[in-house]
Amino acid sequence: MASEMAVWADTVPSGGARKPSSRPVDLVHLSRYTLGERAIEREVLELFCTQSLVYLERLRAAQSDSDWKDAAHSLKGSASAIGAWRAAEAEPLSE
Repeated sequence: MASEMAVWADTVPSGGARKPSSRPVDLVHLSRYTLGERAIEREVLELFCTQSLVYLERLRAAQSDSDWKDAAHSLKGSASAIGAWRAAEAEPLSE
């Protein structure tokens, strides 16, 4: 069930497209995404922080696999947008 998939694996980027990094966010990607505007970078990161808590709560409260997958998809998409590659490419583990 959805609650059994709530543990995430720490993955290495697939396909070799990106170099693995210990940094949580690819700041070069984020800078390109925000056209180098520091104020926009900060706003985007703040939005991600706020929304990620919402998505994590939706994962925790999921009543079905579909609900869980929708929340995971949203979280992974948001992580990808800011360059949080490890979070974006994480795979669920079953217990």
